[in-house]
Amino acid sequence: MNISPSALFALILLSSQALVLDAVDVNAAFFFYKVRVNTGVGTSDLSAFNVAPTVSSAIAFLNDLPAFINNITSLESFKKSSFKCTCNTGYNGDGTTACADINECMVGSNTCHASATCTNTLGSFTCACNTGYTGNGTTCLDNNECTLATHSCHNLATCTNTAGSYTCTCNTGYNGDGTTACADINECMVGTNTCNASATCTNTLGSFTCACNTGYIGNGATCFDINECELGIHKCHPSAKCTNTAGAFTCACNPVGYSGNGLTCSDGAALTKTSRLWCAQQFSIV
Repeated sequence: MNISPSALFALILLSSQALVLDAVDVNAAFFFYKVRVNTGVGTSDLSAFNVAPTVSSAIAFLNDLPAFINNITSLESFKKSSFKCTCNTGYNGDGTTACADINECMVGSNTCHASATCTNTLGSFTCACNTGYTGNGTTCLDNNECTLATHSCHNLATCTNTAGSYTCTCNTGYNGDGTTACADINECMVGTNTCNASATCTNTLGSFTCACNTGYIGNGATCFDINECELGIHKCHPSAKCTNTAGAFTCACNPVGYSGNGLTCSDGAALTKTSRLWCAQQFSIV
């Protein structure tokens, strides 16, 4: 079998799990070598080894390594076929001269949730759910701050949950940012009330009320004129005529034989008789 002493010596060293980096044949006749090997901890020079294996022991050793026998032509070919260096997970390179960290966060090969933040580490990465979410970073669930009462909305505002956050809106009848302040809106003053034109608006906290004015009837939003004359709730004199007006009424004494303001009416004939009697008493008129 054609195998160089260097190759045979390399095989023997590898049988004891030593990686041959270099071998120099000093005396081929006596198989005397100076060998540099990788011990697994570091690289050391081991010199002056007299390794003169018997033919039978060498054949026995080679019979246990049939896969290597077919490929060995020299020490260098053996070194190339005996092992392969591969960068560890999370690193990229040829495995021999360089292994550079892979930034999984940048290249998009991480498994972080869409609502999580990826942080690169040497050879790996970490995932942390964003503010407003709960989970392990791979799975993130939205926190409902409104239900959990972890929001900062004003007590006169309404909390509305959103993805990863929430919004605060002042309740109807109030105005502000919903967080630091919600002030009452005076609907009567700013003209946002729905009172009837014949009603009076009264502001309340967060709202308002409407009351129909005197002479009208309704719920304040709708007001109808009261016809006091038809309903008989006016204050006109019996000898006066009642005339309905918007929200009120007028009284006028009957034009024939009466005088007054409509609320009080005097008989003109009776007044004349009374006046003549008074004059007679005063001036002895018969």
